[in-house]
Amino acid sequence: MANKHRVIGWVVIIILALVAIAAIKANIWLREQLRKPPSAGFKPQVVIIPPGKSLRRTATTLQGAGIIRDVNSFILLARVTRLDRKLQSGRYRFDEPMAPIVVLKTLTKSGTLTEHVTIPEGYTLAEITTTLAEQESIDTKQFLSLAHDPTFLAAHGIEAQSAEGYLFPSTYNIYWKMDPKKALNLMMSEFHKVYSDSLKKRATVLGLSTHQALTLASIIEHEGKRDSERPTISSVFHNRLKKKMPLESCATVEFILPEHKGRLLFEDLKDQSPYNTYLHAGLPPGPICSPGRSSILAALYPADTDYLFFVSNGDGSHTFTRTGSQHAQAIQKIRGNHEK
Repeated sequence: MANKHRVIGWVVIIILALVAIAAIKANIWLREQLRKPPSAGFKPQVVIIPPGKSLRRTATTLQGAGIIRDVNSFILLARVTRLDRKLQSGRYRFDEPMAPIVVLKTLTKSGTLTEHVTIPEGYTLAEITTTLAEQESIDTKQFLSLAHDPTFLAAHGIEAQSAEGYLFPSTYNIYWKMDPKKALNLMMSEFHKVYSDSLKKRATVLGLSTHQALTLASIIEHEGKRDSERPTISSVFHNRLKKKMPLESCATVEFILPEHKGRLLFEDLKDQSPYNTYLHAGLPPGPICSPGRSSILAALYPADTDYLFFVSNGDGSHTFTRTGSQHAQAIQKIRGNHEK
């Protein structure tokens, strides 16, 4: 009986020893994982963790980017430390090799990494929305809702049905999933900085409201490809407005089409929309894009000409004429040059 108890005692001791050894090894492994950075060849980069992504898929993404060494070890570490319950989606920048525990702790902080997002001159509200959604995952529905909210717009001194034209084209610091309201505030504030009181006074001298000046500037933005020509293009539109002639801008017709066309068809010019400046005299109801500073200045400071027509030469420049017959001749000449 004593021998039996002695054997059992040794078995218990052995089991406890094995457990202790396993615990020591586990502790050593955990310590290594806590401080062991990824292998050589690390390259700084940005990693995006979308909402709803599982721990395994997150670990796989990190391994593929060279941020961690092993998926299973990372998952085990996350569960042992219970950090798996605190991981958040977002955009994260890893500039240097990090121990897995540091990577885990980084992922528990909302990925609000700021990025430079450029809104080009001439972008429409729809294009701006798409850019912000694709690059920074900003909520499209909420962004557009606010951009059409009269109360929100009025709070920014914008008397219009939408923010079209009032989101100034520039490069902004935008972070992942930024509040749409903050993004709109940034771009509207930039517009008000550019469209200063002196420009408002100049618009008044010309008999234009801010909305009308911006509408004209947006048309000039699309029609003009060279800054040097924008004041002359502006003069054509100003002259036509004075004579109550339709502006006949292809850009305003393109604005109402579901898709951009390289060349408008005769059928397109029959659209009854108030934005069709071939059918309706005067300015359209509002801007057709976000004009840049040069187009805004051109709208308010047109060149002194008596031109009433212009046609594209196909290289970004235009031929300006005073009469319909001159315009027809210019078109014929340009077509002839292209056919050679």
